[in-house]
Amino acid sequence: MTFNEHDPEAAQQFQRNAELHIDAAKKTFKIHLSYDLASINKLDEMVDGIGKPKNLEQMIITFGSFLGETIQASLRRKMAMG
Repeated sequence: MTFNEHDPEAAQQFQRNAELHIDAAKKTFKIHLSYDLASINKLDEMVDGIGKPKNLEQMIITFGSFLGETIQASLRRKMAMG
């Protein structure tokens, strides 16, 4: 697969990972996240709270998926506004 090809299964997996991130933030840190800038600003607090992660790769995947879904939501809102 090249960079510009679209894999719908990957997109669905990113969405699932982002939702896992939101659930973990709520359960572990009592932080409510949504797909907006205010939630992105809370990510540093979460990273500090985690310290040295047990599974760095998984942490990067879930944080990255959440960040990507947030950027996508922001762009959709801007496009809808014209």
